[in-house]
Amino acid sequence: MKIVVLPGLDGTGRLVQSFADYLRADHAVEIFSYPVDLASYAEIDEWLAPRLPEGPYLIVAESFSGPLAIKIAARRPAGLRAVAFVATFARAPVRFPPRLIRTLNLIPGSLRVLSKVGQTFTFGLKRSCDDVASYQAALRQVPPGTLVERLCATASVDVRRELSRIAAPCAYLRAAQDRLVHRSVSEDFLPYCERVIAVDAPHFLLLTRPKEAAGHVSDFLNAVA
Repeated sequence: MKIVVLPGLDGTGRLVQSFADYLRADHAVEIFSYPVDLASYAEIDEWLAPRLPEGPYLIVAESFSGPLAIKIAARRPAGLRAVAFVATFARAPVRFPPRLIRTLNLIPGSLRVLSKVGQTFTFGLKRSCDDVASYQAALRQVPPGTLVERLCATASVDVRRELSRIAAPCAYLRAAQDRLVHRSVSEDFLPYCERVIAVDAPHFLLLTRPKEAAGHVSDFLNAVA
């Protein structure tokens, strides 16, 4: 069965490469990279839907992409067999008004600001130089305005109704040290996920614990295949 990986806020897929490489030992894996001019969930969903596989597949949705996977799964496409949610949310993880978030566009060097602030929430206190370098390189591939608008999208999203309509088996990998997605937000998934797995990691779970995360996803896939 094919594994489709939907990336986090940057949308490049760079930060999930090691995770995907571990999965490729036993599975076919496709990482989607979103066009850099698409920011809203509606825009990305429209772009993504016709590109999904026709045959059987499992979605791994990280962080920002969780609502996209929920929207897809709620439509119950024929090929979708399961969904693994990773450190993600069905409603706004942090409630900042979009108008306040958009003030970042007025700050000179807004990309540096986004990078510095983002590291606090996504890495926590412990961070490797290589992981931070990968994160910064991924952000540089996306216009700051797009990143800001994607942040705005997360601040107003609520797809809990769609989450309740999912019929495919689901798993949730929760980052135990997550500073972005509060545990109460991740618990929205509990009634709908047959597996909830806590991983001792910050929000960037797939980047910092790629081998462990791949093992959990493989075990889940083998159980539902």
